[in-house]
Amino acid sequence: MPTEPGGPKLVCADLRNDTVVRVITFEPDVAPSTSYLNNVRFDLRKADEGVAYLTDSSGNGPNAIAVVDLATGQAWRRLDDHPSLCIATSPSPTSRRRPASPPAPCPGSRRACDVP
Repeated sequence: MPTEPGGPKLVCADLRNDTVVRVITFEPDVAPSTSYLNNVRFDLRKADEGVAYLTDSSGNGPNAIAVVDLATGQAWRRLDDHPSLCIATSPSPTSRRRPASPPAPCPGSRRACDVP
């Protein structure tokens, strides 16, 4: 199911009083309609209030890392459609039982998956 504008978001909640403190929504250039944003990591040492990194592990489009400046709410995509973020579908080149196969296309992508 495609994402809708305003759907993908990062929500900050104050668990002491069960209130939503802030909502950061993602524009389509950060979370396109094929996005599946799921894991988030925070680095509070970066920028003024920290940075969040979210994985876009879509099976229907290009994968990427969404980066969010928590102070400004500004977000951008990095490693968009990069082979290192592709789901490996072929055997590992280091496999002793089978020879390495050429890179397979990433699901929903224009590029090939390089299996490390």
